Amino acid sequence: MKNTSNIGNVGQAYVIAKFTELGIPVYLPIGEGYPTDFNGKLNKIQIKTTESLHDEEYMTWKLTHQEGYHGNRIKYSNQEVDYFALYCIETKILCLVPFEQAQTNTISIRLDSYQGKRLKTMRFVSEYQFESIIK
Repeated sequence: MKNTSNIGNVGQAYVIAKFTELGIPVYLPIGEGYPTDFNGKLNKIQIKTTESLHDEEYMTWKLTHQEGYHGNRIKYSNQEVDYFALYCIETKILCLVPFEQAQTNTISIRLDSYQGKRLKTMRFVSEYQFESIIK
């Protein structure tokens, strides 16, 4: 499953299924490179998928996209994205992070069971749990 397109397809299918299960309409663009959407207004949702945990305690996603086939990695703008839907295949954890809280090239979210020193800058699954964000 190391093909990044396959990994992304798994995450996209999971997120679409979750929105549909909760009765939230999903509108898919025709073709690649267009935003997708939820919640009282049409929101642009960018789905990012990772395969597994790192060190059994956190997950990391790249929050950039590639310009063309061999182009540079660039950050999304608030015109393109309202929320990032972040899915981990191994844990089946789905988080929803508002664009304003994801102003980095990568984002890491720790499991709530993390036992190390907790810093104010750390993000935890309970802060971004999909079901609690969309309510």
